[in-house]
Amino acid sequence: MNLQFCEAAAYIAGFIDGEGYIGIKWTEKQRMVPRICISNTHEGVLLIIKYILESWEVSSFVCSAVREGNRKLSYSLNINSSCILTVLENILPYLIVKQQQARLILEFCTLRKLEGKFGNNYVDREQVIYEELKVLNKRGL
Repeated sequence: MNLQFCEAAAYIAGFIDGEGYIGIKWTEKQRMVPRICISNTHEGVLLIIKYILESWEVSSFVCSAVREGNRKLSYSLNINSSCILTVLENILPYLIVKQQQARLILEFCTLRKLEGKFGNNYVDREQVIYEELKVLNKRGL
């Protein structure tokens, strides 16, 4: 790995640690989908991260959130679920706050591959990972 790559990976890891979400969301089709999302009120910084991710051949998109009351408009960068492994493998050494979530998602993805499953049949460990992530990502006290 070159220094420029390491700096970019550390930069993205810092944003995910501070402004990001690493977890699993349920889809309307009752499927668990790994997710990485970064939210910020500065669209430009998310577009820079998107540009870096594109250099890693990672697909992502930036969208705006619905403004509530007098809140500032915020934006969200979402990483395509098929690219999450690439991102996590690149940033894992630099994550501090969300390293445990990243390791759980890596385990979840490995289980899905080993089981050869892409539907909505989940082994017990996958369900446990989902519950552990819910606790780790819980907001508030």
